[in-house]
Amino acid sequence: MTRELINAYDSARNGRGRLRGAIDEIRQGRALGYHQTQTSRRFLVPLLDDVLHVPAADRAARLADWDWFLASGPPGSTPRATNADWTARRTAFLDSMKVPVESRLARFNPADNVAFDATLNWLQNLPQSVHELIQDVSHAEIPPAFVYSAAANEGLVDQYIRPQVPGAGVRLNAAQLSGIRVDLPVDGFMALGIDTFFTELGYTHQPLRSFFPAGFDVTQMVEITYTNEKGETVRSARAPNLRMGLQAQVAMLRRRRALFLEDQTSLGFAAPLPDELVYFAYIYYNVGPGDRAHPDAPGNGGYQTLYRHRPAHPNPAERRVLGDWISQSALWYRNAMKVLVTYRFVSDATGGHPVIFAGL
Repeated sequence: MTRELINAYDSARNGRGRLRGAIDEIRQGRALGYHQTQTSRRFLVPLLDDVLHVPAADRAARLADWDWFLASGPPGSTPRATNADWTARRTAFLDSMKVPVESRLARFNPADNVAFDATLNWLQNLPQSVHELIQDVSHAEIPPAFVYSAAANEGLVDQYIRPQVPGAGVRLNAAQLSGIRVDLPVDGFMALGIDTFFTELGYTHQPLRSFFPAGFDVTQMVEITYTNEKGETVRSARAPNLRMGLQAQVAMLRRRRALFLEDQTSLGFAAPLPDELVYFAYIYYNVGPGDRAHPDAPGNGGYQTLYRHRPAHPNPAERRVLGDWISQSALWYRNAMKVLVTYRFVSDATGGHPVIFAGL
């Protein structure tokens, strides 16, 4: 089912691209003969019939829209449409060529360029073996959809799954997916975002060890150091297999979630809604929890971000509620938004059922 969604999305996107180019050429008076005789037959009708499967009434309306472009676009046409009308009609026409999965994602994402391709690429590359591990390692605080969304954004697909297939394209086929192994070591920095695993082992506040599942043998984790995007040396870990790598990730997500909840309470924010909790737990995981000892320090760590916009900020214009970071694009953390969009889509598709793709 996931593959069918991906293929339909690709076909619709490619078809819209061709139609957009054709409409722009018509407006300029270019290739009119070709567009009058060929574009509808070769691109528009197959898109309507074979990809979108639109009802007869909608099909007739789209074909009528196309005739309008042919009649109202070229220089010298009588009457020639105004630029405003032309632009509005083109936007509505192309929007009507979206497959349902795009509409579903759009409900969760104010800007559809943030996560469409990322979400769908990740969904395409989930082997059954990894799917089962995600179910096993998830926790009530970090449900399967969150485990998957966070891991995918941190590199699970691009750094662990796809590299197992030499010459793999962006999306693996069914045979390739069936051969993916989960018993290979996993680089926690590159594939899971457990960048500070060994550093956090030494923390006494919300100790990481308290979040490990029963039987987790930390001695099997091998310390590796990296220089992160900030130029800092971090003490990450290589796990002996994907199960332990995901367990370590879930433990770190739970710890960062706990730190966020402490800060949210201490700074006077209202209790987070479920989406807000996912969003900020991932900010604390991806960006870092920040430094409580220096609340006015520069940077976008979790605590600094909340402190700068706390409900009791002396400047009312700086005050925020947690939902503002999701609803206002100027406040977005891009990676957190990508994770939230994926999490919302997967959760919506399954009605909250723990089996991630049931009913997708």
